[in-house]
Amino acid sequence: MIVDVADPSKVPALAEPWFLSFNADVTFHIVMSPEDLGRAGLDALGKKWA
Repeated sequence: MIVDVADPSKVPALAEPWFLSFNADVTFHIVMSPEDLGRAGLDALGKKWA
């Protein structure tokens, strides 16, 4: 199943029914668009941790 989760705080509400109803294992693979990556502030992180 592929879902678009606009707010990361919504992940538990999405996953918990699968845990409780089906005793399922749920694995998340986070995917970012180039625009998302551009907003991530990698330049600042590189300067802070380099």
